[in-house]
Amino acid sequence: MPNQLNIEYPQNLPDILQTTKKDFEKEARMAMAVKLFETLLNREEMACAQDLGDYYRIPVDARDLNYNKYFVEGEEQISSKQDYTSNNAQILTVEEIKEVLLKVGYIQEELSHF
Repeated sequence: MPNQLNIEYPQNLPDILQTTKKDFEKEARMAMAVKLFETLLNREEMACAQDLGDYYRIPVDARDLNYNKYFVEGEEQISSKQDYTSNNAQILTVEEIKEVLLKVGYIQEELSHF
């Protein structure tokens, strides 16, 4: 039997999103599965990204079009990096997600009507 995860959400959330409870839950399951392995930063970007603590800064790609340097000779730094994905990123708790969402103006406005 597969593991089960129960997630609390406001009773009126499907109404706010203009969908049914059944469709909302189906879409939420699919979104969670997709997000688990979403690539946020690939290895090439990680090789030149600046880690600024809470986020990465990726500088403009100013390479020339001499692709032999990248495909024939290679770049060791890129080979040693991993893609930064939702699977190896810090996962927020439900409370942390609520805290972030409640700061969004649209969410605050919609919740004020209920």
